[in-house]
Amino acid sequence: MRLWSVAAVATAVFAASGALADQGIRVSGPHTFENLAVYFVHGASAAGAVPLTLEEAVAKGTVQVIETGRVNELQIENTGTEQVFVQAGDIVKGGKQDRVLTVSFLLPAKSGRLPMASFCVEQGRWTVRGKEDASKFSSAAEAMPSRAALLAMAAPPTAKAGGYRPAGEVPGNAEVAAKQKQVWDSVATTQNKLAGGLNSSVASPMSGTSLQLSLENEKLKLARKDYLAVLQAKGEADA
Repeated sequence: MRLWSVAAVATAVFAASGALADQGIRVSGPHTFENLAVYFVHGASAAGAVPLTLEEAVAKGTVQVIETGRVNELQIENTGTEQVFVQAGDIVKGGKQDRVLTVSFLLPAKSGRLPMASFCVEQGRWTVRGKEDASKFSSAAEAMPSRAALLAMAAPPTAKAGGYRPAGEVPGNAEVAAKQKQVWDSVATTQNKLAGGLNSSVASPMSGTSLQLSLENEKLKLARKDYLAVLQAKGEADA
């Protein structure tokens, strides 16, 4: 990284630290390991109940994410008594293809079925995979790691797709199709970068285009475990 880039980031962090200090919040770091540097934001917990994450709620069985047969719209239902925080970038596994969610929101308890926007992160599949249930999604344990994909999903309409459309999508929505192609391109780029870093392919034999299955790669899990162990310890030591 160029020196001016480091200086600019440091200036922004120190400026933010000063502003946050007035609110009883502080920023610590950078905490580094290998090629990653992180900053931690410390502060008192707010009063009241803490919402579950989507990962926690799906694992508990109180939230179901339901396949609609439309690439860019799923349904979600919270049958539990706790609110659930759904974050843009959450990846849900299963259905007719794995999806990434595009909007952050707080899902109320006993919500009933609600629509939820999504993009595909598994190009080409539009059927059941293995012994999964194609009518719903079994987990939400991963998040989109590609900044380019997140920006593409959030971008205002700008491009035309020239008739291109993803599997399962209704023809005619060129803007959505163009964004979908950007997301797929970002998935492929992410898979290639991960493979380069690990010196090994992360494409799953079950579905080579699935970002979710790539993130479940055993070699990648071991590498992530090392990062988490070191950086979590540093954050807790500076709590």
